[in-house]
Amino acid sequence: MIQVKNKLRGNSDSYPSEDLKIIYVAGRIGGDTLVLISPRLNIVSRYTYKIVAELYKYLDNLYGDPNKERNTRQAFKDLGIKKG
Repeated sequence: MIQVKNKLRGNSDSYPSEDLKIIYVAGRIGGDTLVLISPRLNIVSRYTYKIVAELYKYLDNLYGDPNKERNTRQAFKDLGIKKG
């Protein structure tokens, strides 16, 4: 993600619009991640990405915390009913 963000920032004249930025980022993504973001890349979708920051936020939610599952399980275990 850092490399993609730096590429867009460094070549801002090549990617002047949000649409071009989203197209570039989507072109750098493949595999399961592309499957997950594809519904919102469709231009006729009601929930299409309007700005590249929305795509970044979604990717960060998916992959930002490598210990997400472990942290979630621990938080669930900590949800106990306490006496009193």
